[in-house]
Parts: sequence; structure tokens; C-alpha cells
Amino acid sequence: MYADGERGKGYYDILLKSNSPCDPHIIMEFKKTRSNASDDTLRKTSENALEQIRDRKYFHGLRGDVLMHGIAVRGKDVLVSSDTVSL
Repeated sequence: MYADGERGKGYYDILLKSNSPCDPHIIMEFKKTRSNASDDTLRKTSENALEQIRDRKYFHGLRGDVLMHGIAVRGKDVLVSSDTVSL
């Protein structure tokens, strides 16, 4: 596991690098919203976090499948947007 590392064009929040070619790598990007943010804002924030993973190519240099999770947090509420890329 790597945390707060540099890959691609920036710094990811969490990267779980697989030791097995059968298992995917996992990249997580976290974003926090205001406690009074709407559900729509929470959804957009999670999608923005996922887009950041793509735009900054945090998966650069990895081989195989990569699960990408954009995670938005509002107080105790959490929303996750996910996608997969095969490299």
C-alpha cells in the first residue's frame, strides 16, 4: 500500500498496488464537502474526485486492471463514484 504518493501528474490519496496479476490495483481520491452541502453537490464532488484520477493519470506505470474510486465525504455521509481501467 502506498499513501500520499506521486504518480502521473500529481499526488493520489491512496494506492493499493496488487502483488498478483489476477487482482486489480485500487486508487482512491477523497474530497470533503461542507456539512450543509446538498446531495447533488455530494454526487458532483465524488465524480470530480474520480475525474481527477483520470485527468492526472494516477494509474501511470501500472499494468492490468485498476479500480478507481472518487470518494466524497459530508459529515457522516459518504458517496463513492467508481470506474475501472485496463492497462
